[in-house]
Amino acid sequence: MFGGTWFSDSYDKWLKRGSPVDTTVTHLMLKSSGITEIPPEIKNLQNLKVLVLSHNKISTIPPEIGELSKLLEIQLQHNHIMSVPPEFGNLRLLTQVYLDNNFISELPEEMENLQGLTILTLNDNQLTHLFSNIGKLRNLRHLCIQNNNICALPQSIYKIGGNMLFRLDSSLRSGPKPRTSWLTVYFDAEVDTKPACHF
Repeated sequence: MFGGTWFSDSYDKWLKRGSPVDTTVTHLMLKSSGITEIPPEIKNLQNLKVLVLSHNKISTIPPEIGELSKLLEIQLQHNHIMSVPPEFGNLRLLTQVYLDNNFISELPEEMENLQGLTILTLNDNQLTHLFSNIGKLRNLRHLCIQNNNICALPQSIYKIGGNMLFRLDSSLRSGPKPRTSWLTVYFDAEVDTKPACHF
């Protein structure tokens, strides 16, 4: 199948058999496809809006990902990813980013450029801190950072306005208290009674 949405068969045909690039592709749906890498050629899919590569064996996000200027949503949860390249910050139209269940220890400061972002999920990684200017993400409404090694939140986070669902570890209870007039905080101990931050 060419154009519109590509599933694993179309992707394999393009990547492995040297088929011409179909620039009309807008959705790449490759969940649980046994993929081990994202090839640099991904940059050629210039109309891509949704990239689903969850539940694979990907360990690296290539810098070429930053050339997908029309990308709105990226799902990379349940992989083996250890880092996010600075070029990720070039994806300025992104509204949803799912990076749960990886091995990410740090996020690039360039992610402050994703100012259209509404959902950012980072549960079950190895993060020790968030990027310092996360407060620039004024449209962020769902932030999930459970099961990491974060012991403090950046002060800039209190610049985020609107109503926000924020899920974090109970170890952060002793940190600065959120402004609960706009921020709804769900600790991991309440997981059975509050809506989960998985999408």
